Amino acid sequence: MATDPVCGMQIKPEDAVASEQHDGTTFYFCSEACHQTFLKDPHRYGHQGH
Repeated sequence: MATDPVCGMQIKPEDAVASEQHDGTTFYFCSEACHQTFLKDPHRYGHQGH
């Protein structure tokens, strides 16, 4: 399972609506809205827990 970095939803990577590479990590998204939110500010969401 993967966690959508925007909303925190647990999703299977194969069921993700979209995915995005950021700093060597692939993030998976439950919706296009979450994907677009991530793209607007990837550093906000892409570095949680680091």
